[in-house]
Amino acid sequence: MATYGQSGGDKGQALLNQIIDAAGRDVVALSYKARIERHAAEVAA
Repeated sequence: MATYGQSGGDKGQALLNQIIDAAGRDVVALSYKARIERHAAEVAA
């Protein structure tokens, strides 16, 4: 639930930060950017 933003409380946010740190913040940022770009391309099509 935390990874989808559906658990926005303190515990959910702490868990999300742990997941992001474990994956690497740069990796998560690049993945998120790619996802947003794919979505934008789909909407524009």
